[in-house]
Amino acid sequence: MAVIEQEAPAIREEHRRSPMKWALEALGILALVALVVSAVMLARSPAPVVGPHEPAAVAGAGSLYTQEEQAILRLVNKGYLPAETLNGEPFRTKELVNEGLIPPAALAPWSPSVAPLYTARERAIMAAVASGQIPPQVLDGEPFRTKRLINQGLIPRGAGN
Repeated sequence: MAVIEQEAPAIREEHRRSPMKWALEALGILALVALVVSAVMLARSPAPVVGPHEPAAVAGAGSLYTQEEQAILRLVNKGYLPAETLNGEPFRTKELVNEGLIPPAALAPWSPSVAPLYTARERAIMAAVASGQIPPQVLDGEPFRTKRLINQGLIPRGAGN
């Protein structure tokens, strides 16, 4: 029996866990819990928004959206920005282009306005005719006749100079 009594304390000491072993086991359990929580959160998260918020490309012209606009679209799709962000410009116009409701030419850069067709003197004469101070036959001569044809689109604008 003396042998059994000597072996019993040794067995008890083997079953004692060192603080390092406790810490490692606790860390392993914590990692497992974190993995389960992240899997549950991923399964319950809403699906990303797709459809009109996705960047589209215009044939032959590259992307319809700029780099900054694409970044905003990604943030909206991930839920970091509200979807109402896309109700403003330029997103609304580009969405209408994607849907085919307006032509892609609507997105062309602004072009400067053309010079007025009539000079200040000619506008003054037209105002005088409209008010009845000058007879309307004055507008039948040049340059009014040529500029009237330009306004109707019958001759090119350069012909009036």
